[in-house]
Amino acid sequence: MPGSPFVDLSIGSPVWRARLVGEAGLLVSLLLAIVLLGCQSSGDEAATQNAPHVVGVTASDYTYRGVPDSIPSGWTTLQLRNEGTETHHVGLARLHEGTSADTVAAWAHEYQAPAPADLLGGVFPRSAGQTAYLTVDLEPGRYAWVSHASKEKGMMKTFTVE
Repeated sequence: MPGSPFVDLSIGSPVWRARLVGEAGLLVSLLLAIVLLGCQSSGDEAATQNAPHVVGVTASDYTYRGVPDSIPSGWTTLQLRNEGTETHHVGLARLHEGTSADTVAAWAHEYQAPAPADLLGGVFPRSAGQTAYLTVDLEPGRYAWVSHASKEKGMMKTFTVE
């Protein structure tokens, strides 16, 4: 009846059908979410197995902490956190056969060709408290973190990738 404050909820009424469809849609949505969550757990395990190895390094006024002597080969995320009072940036270099750390340190101060190492990239946390990341596929060999301050202030650390 027009203008009536009552809603027709009898079976088969338009309101009853809309409510039934809405509840059925909610039930289907919930079941779909449960199925997707069940599938996601196996994906998370695969993602964890394929995730890069993470190496955390701390730069603090003219020294690096946390660089292990060796790390496994493969995809690796290098994380550099600046805990110093000055801006720090660092490059990752794969040393050429027979190249010493001192040679790389001298080169890193001037950056003149030819390079005694292959530069793979770098990270640039601009100021104290910032963290930067570099993800690379490391092959076995000798590597070094190098900085423009390497020669004069000893800001270099070598490590081996096995």
